[in-house]
Amino acid sequence: MVRTSTDAIRNTRIATFTTGTLLLDLDGTLVDTDRVIERSWLRWAALEQFDPAVILPAVHGRPGSQVMVDLGIPMPLAAADYAELRRQQSDETRFVRALAGAEELLACLPTHRWAVVASCDRDLALARLRSAGLPVPRVLITSDDVPLGKPAPDCYLAAAAALDVDPASCVVVEDAPTGVAAARNAGMFVIGVGRRTAAGEPRADWHVDSLTQLRVVPGPDGLRGAVHEVSHR
Repeated sequence: MVRTSTDAIRNTRIATFTTGTLLLDLDGTLVDTDRVIERSWLRWAALEQFDPAVILPAVHGRPGSQVMVDLGIPMPLAAADYAELRRQQSDETRFVRALAGAEELLACLPTHRWAVVASCDRDLALARLRSAGLPVPRVLITSDDVPLGKPAPDCYLAAAAALDVDPASCVVVEDAPTGVAAARNAGMFVIGVGRRTAAGEPRADWHVDSLTQLRVVPGPDGLRGAVHEVSHR
């Protein structure tokens, strides 16, 4: 079970939590892939004559083929289109960088106390982690591992099962409203990071501007964390 509290110290709001496990989204949370993802989707939108203003808000935090099906593309065509879109994104993994605070955060975590839960496939997730110079977790859940992507809870429940922990003991870090919804649907506590979760619905339980505001250390019964200058929802 996640235990939480808030304090005000020297005019800085600090929220603290104790949890068994930290589950982290990949794109937009640990690695900066916004430009890579959005460039490929803008090319696809131009070919298919979709309004970019409709496309771009829908693509973050969800499997690409699922986005296409929701837009009315039949599954066989969506699978073929996504294969090409994925190839474009794979060609651009050299532009992927770790987001501020990601390397420091992961370095603090015992291998059995965290996982990465990505909406892309496994090969692309591995390429992005390696390009960003981040460690590959013992548990990596991707779109290859679950029948339904975010906002369905399957991916986060799969991560909890792989780590052999109670879903209620997990804290999720997410940058996209669809990911926040997936974590909530899995019965997990959510820390939102970045602009999308600040403005999106559903709201995360807590919010930070970047991972530099999140501190986590191993404790005798799990992880102990602090969120600085938190916006408590």
